[in-house]
Amino acid sequence: DDAEVDVTIVSNETNIPVKMFTISPGHNGGKNGKNKLIYWDGRDLSQKEAEKGEYKAELRIKYKSGEIEKRIIRLVK
Repeated sequence: DDAEVDVTIVSNETNIPVKMFTISPGHNGGKNGKNKLIYWDGRDLSQKEAEKGEYKAELRIKYKSGEIEKRIIRLVK
C-alpha cells in the first residue's frame, strides 16, 4: 500500500534536524513498492540554503494498516 512518510533531514556534523516535511501517500517517496526518490530542496527550517556537507534522511513510514517502519538514507549536499 501507499504510505505517509515523515522525513527529517539531520546534519551529520551537529546531529541537529535542519528540515522536516511529510510526503503524502501516492506521491513520489510515498508510493507502494520501492521508492528511490526523496526530494529535499536543500533548504533548512528557516528556508535558507543549508551548508554543504553530509546529512541523513530519517524516514518514518506509516502504512494504512497502522504498521510503522523506520529507515535512514545517507545524503551528501
